[in-house]
Amino acid sequence: MTGVSRLLGLYVPTLAVSFAQGMIFPAVPALAGHFGISPGLAAQVVSAQMAGRMLALLPAGALVDRLGPWVVLLLGSVFILAGGVGLLLAQAFWVVLLGQALAGAGSSLWTAGREIAGLSLVRADHRGRLMSGFFGLQTLGLAAGPVAGGLVVDAVGLQALFALFVSVGVAVLAITLLLDRSAVRPPAGAAPLAAVFHGWREIAPADRTTYAILVLATFAMNVYRTSLNSLLPVYAGASLGFPAARVGALFGIISLGVLVMIVPSGLVLDQMGRKWGAVPAAAIPAVAFAVMPLARTGPHLTVVAAALGLASGLSLGSMSTFSYDVIPAHARGVLQAQRRLLGDLGALAGPIAGGLLADAYGAEVAFLAYAPLLALAALLLAFGARETLVRR
Repeated sequence: MTGVSRLLGLYVPTLAVSFAQGMIFPAVPALAGHFGISPGLAAQVVSAQMAGRMLALLPAGALVDRLGPWVVLLLGSVFILAGGVGLLLAQAFWVVLLGQALAGAGSSLWTAGREIAGLSLVRADHRGRLMSGFFGLQTLGLAAGPVAGGLVVDAVGLQALFALFVSVGVAVLAITLLLDRSAVRPPAGAAPLAAVFHGWREIAPADRTTYAILVLATFAMNVYRTSLNSLLPVYAGASLGFPAARVGALFGIISLGVLVMIVPSGLVLDQMGRKWGAVPAAAIPAVAFAVMPLARTGPHLTVVAAALGLASGLSLGSMSTFSYDVIPAHARGVLQAQRRLLGDLGALAGPIAGGLLADAYGAEVAFLAYAPLLALAALLLAFGARETLVRR
């Protein structure tokens, strides 16, 4: 099996897993009606998915270091399929929540396994392209999933959506079973289980500062991404009075920028340097958030959205690529899991704090409050982190 076909065996399921994750979002009203619950309670399917993903992060990292990526990919596929079966057979809403939690855990396991497996197939100076491909396809799946999910629910019904979820799970499991296991062997050595709590000690002393900066930058980037999703509708819709379609178009511009940058972002990371992707990914949103209160017309907001799309595209895999350069091979799973767990905490905290600020002082103040955090991340990446790209 060629390297390209091995990578396709990782790329195709990556798209499928994220597609399945996104399908459930537009089904919230249908879930409320089907189970006779409030829409607010039905919306907790999103929280259950995130909770499952976060709870599985550290175990997934430890398992991939000790058992190898293929076992973890297989476990992730089984969890995703089990979550889909739970949705399909659910007679009570708590079973739906359990199914979503299982699917979320499966996505964490799959992500950990796919990256370690992919790293074994490419050179260090191709890691940027590898990671931008993974995260680009993940973004595409998360964008396409809600569209397909809404169409299926409206045209056929909720059970058809759950059946489609199961079908995706079966496909991911089948592809995983067909993977060439010689390309996803267990590691020769693994970090001790205690590294789950103090994994930074496994990093070479000269690289610990760079890793710490990447953790902070990941936190800041996740705060920005999830806060943008909640604050932009409040600002453009509620404060400026733009119709929903206009607000949706702004998100469409951002998503288009991400898709356009899938290939260029990887090339930037691999040919110019890791900082050339990571620093603008934090600096551009810092500027965009700082000037957001001045953008009060459609054209101005369009320019800001385009800049944010460019920054989001440059961020595709930049933090992962950067951190894999400083993390030792025997502790890749654990240390990436720690970085992502702290990043997910930012993803949870960002919208909550932003919402409180928006309610008290307006969405403009919330944007301004997050700009210094992003600026700090950009400055530390630029002047505190070590450039890790080794050119051939």
